[in-house]
Amino acid sequence: MKKVYIAQDPADAHFVAGILQEYGISCEVLGEDLWGARGALSVSPDTLPTVWIRDDDKFDEARKLVRKYENKTLNATTSDSPWKCPNCGEEMEAQYTDCWQCGTNRPAETQT
Repeated sequence: MKKVYIAQDPADAHFVAGILQEYGISCEVLGEDLWGARGALSVSPDTLPTVWIRDDDKFDEARKLVRKYENKTLNATTSDSPWKCPNCGEEMEAQYTDCWQCGTNRPAETQT
């Protein structure tokens, strides 16, 4: 796992994680539990929520997306078409990046 983003708050971290997942990059948010202790801890990169990718080979792609997000140049990519979850078969509306039934990420081939 590699860290690709240091967020200002948990919502920011989850927003970036959602963008990465939309592009087929599996990731997770770490450190958000420290957010509640921010009065007792000094705010530093070590105490802010972070986004980590699971596949190190996608680090460069993830960092490019994060830079576009930071520069406000990232374009929406979600398809207007519904998609079917490859795990449970549930039909999902286009705006969802994860299956509401089982939590499986939207497959990259269903995104434009």
